[in-house]
Amino acid sequence: MRAEAILILILCYCAVFVRAQENISSIFGDAEMAEPPKLPTEGVRAELILVIRDMEQNVMGNRHVLLELENLETGTRENTLRYSDENGWISLNLEPGDWQLIAKIDDLSTPGKDYISNEFRIDLRNSTTGDLFVFPVGSLRGNVYNEIGERIVNARVRVDCGRDHGDRDTVSDEFGRFSLDYVPVGICEVLALSNNKVGSITINITKGELKTIDITLAQEVKSGPDLRILLIASIPVIVVIIFYLSRKRKPEPGIEKTTKIEITGRMRDIIRTLTDRERDIVELLIENNGKLTQAEIRHFLRIPKATMSRDIHSLKQKRIVETIKIGRNKEIILTKWFLGTEE
Repeated sequence: MRAEAILILILCYCAVFVRAQENISSIFGDAEMAEPPKLPTEGVRAELILVIRDMEQNVMGNRHVLLELENLETGTRENTLRYSDENGWISLNLEPGDWQLIAKIDDLSTPGKDYISNEFRIDLRNSTTGDLFVFPVGSLRGNVYNEIGERIVNARVRVDCGRDHGDRDTVSDEFGRFSLDYVPVGICEVLALSNNKVGSITINITKGELKTIDITLAQEVKSGPDLRILLIASIPVIVVIIFYLSRKRKPEPGIEKTTKIEITGRMRDIIRTLTDRERDIVELLIENNGKLTQAEIRHFLRIPKATMSRDIHSLKQKRIVETIKIGRNKEIILTKWFLGTEE
């Protein structure tokens, strides 16, 4: 009996264990059918490969290049430092968009900066390769003084080198100092202005150079007359001139007539073959003794200049008018063939 009781306990325990296993399998079986959450995928990017070249189209390989980028569509800005390979290549992985960038190169073996590019703009939609040209520059440091040797704060400083790349404007700081890192090489004029006092100096910048200068504000800048006052004062004069020219240019039919032109039947037949504008021109000439300037005809008939030229050319082809150039004006005359007086 004792052995049978033990056997029954063992069978009960096995039944409970098997049931528990079935429940566990059922739970984890359902879990295996569910898909795990996916990680968010990275946005679409486009590769921009830039080949850095100098003005002679030589590749600028093995250089540290600072790139200042701006996405013109989103307004985001970012700076990145890249190293060009031996072929001058730099690779950027950017979001598609309208991008603008400037490249700057600083060779650590020179005291100043060395190269800068113009603004490079590209509508980047797919992977693209392009050339980016850089121009040689140097750096400039300076101080602004007045005539008694005092440093001038917030003086406007401008560099004019005749080129459209590099730094051009700055303001002196609280110590009267200023700096421009990327100044085009060559002969440059540096000007400073403060409180109607100006000073200037001419310098020669070479690539990679760091030049230090002093500018003294010694010349006074006088303000010119108020343009608004000049404009108001000139209005009556302009009105009188316009009135005089309008009266002078307006043709007055009949004033220059000395002998009335009789329209013959042959002339009427020829006039009927003309276009409306050509007919108006010929009739106006007949009323004014057979000649007027082209400007007078155009003004009186309100014909555009280009249209007027075509009509006169057409009448010349038909042997109805001829032109004579008098200074800057052109006189239009009815031909003897049309008037029937040709011998």
